[in-house]
Amino acid sequence: MDVKKFRFSVADFFYRLNGVKIKKAYVLLHSYEVMAFFIVLAAKTESPAVLGICIGMLTHFTADILCWRAYFYSYSLIYRMIMKFEMKRIFNVS
Repeated sequence: MDVKKFRFSVADFFYRLNGVKIKKAYVLLHSYEVMAFFIVLAAKTESPAVLGICIGMLTHFTADILCWRAYFYSYSLIYRMIMKFEMKRIFNVS
């Protein structure tokens, strides 16, 4: 991806994402490991806000896995690190 031609816009992001022009996927907060942390935090603190974050993350992950070209294990940060964050290896793209 040519960084000089990169524009910070939602439309450009999704164009590049769907066209597989983004080569690496560093989406650190989209991971089962982070979700596990928030689940433990919700159980320990009994905070409605943290529980809301957990429910939101679970809903978001479910929608991503079902609607996007994502494998179930694509949301593991450890798996993405092993795959060197390469989009074509992490997600079901051709």
